[in-house]
Order: sequence, then structure tokens, then C-alpha cells
Amino acid sequence: MAYSTTSDVQKAFNANRVTSLADDDADGTADTNVISQLIDDADAYIYSHIRHLHTNLAPDDLTAGTDVPNDLRWASTHRTVILLKRRQGINARDEQEELERWLDKLVAGEISLDAATTRLPDSTTRGRAKVFSDKTLNNFGEPAPGGSTDANDFFTNQDGSSNDPLTTDY
Repeated sequence: MAYSTTSDVQKAFNANRVTSLADDDADGTADTNVISQLIDDADAYIYSHIRHLHTNLAPDDLTAGTDVPNDLRWASTHRTVILLKRRQGINARDEQEELERWLDKLVAGEISLDAATTRLPDSTTRGRAKVFSDKTLNNFGEPAPGGSTDANDFFTNQDGSSNDPLTTDY
């Protein structure tokens, strides 16, 4: 899934203008394969800037119904139109500089994406009773079959001498 769609690009910018920039076969309609490819290119460009911050927003990993942050949708549509203009030889330097300033601020942490995070969720055990106690851990690390059940035997050598690192003098 992409950060934006063809309809996003047409809504954000004049649909007739988008059609004029993407109508390669001159049939009066925008060629959706052209716009889709440019959206993919725009998304790859954007993700190359933010991938270290937002690993959960790889365009190829997004599934239908994923809530793409509006800022990211804006950036994708903006970059797609820049690419549409460039393929027709139209200078889009100002728009490109605006997008790059926005990306720089995002990477620097001056702005953030709404609803986008790679932060781990809060503890899943908060408010629950502890599962670990002396009683529940009593059988943890049981000795091998046929071995001693005395916990102190763990630090006893076969000859009966102690190898307990807390009590052994070195």
C-alpha cells in the first residue's frame, strides 16, 4: 500500500491539471499506471528519509486500512505532483525545497507525524499481579533426572567440595 492514492493526488491538486500531466496516451484521462508509479517513487523517496525513525511505515509493508498519517499523505501527494511536473519539463524547485525542509524538520525531530511511532507500547503487565514468586519459581531449573533435589547441591563438586562462588576463597 502507498502513502497516498491517485484520488488523493487529484483531490489535493487540480484534477484537470493532474490529467494534463499524466495523460500519456492523450485520451483525456490521467493514466493511473503513470500516477501509481510516481506515487511509488515518491513514497520510496520519503521513506528513505524517515525509515530510521518510523520502521513501521515502510510503504510496501502497509496493508489496506492502515491509518497513514495525514502529514505523510500530504508529503506523498506533494512529491508525486513534483514528479509529474518534472516529467513534463516544468520547474518544481520551490515545491521540492518546501518538501525537503519538511523532511529535514521531521528527521531532526522538530516536527512529528501524527499517530506514527516506533516506540514500544507501555508494559503489558502493568496493573497485573506478579506471576513470579518463590513458589512459582521453585521448580525452575530442576536438576537432571537422577540428580539431587537439594538446591545447595548445585554448587557441590562430585568430590563433595563446594564450588559456590560466594563462599569459595580464590
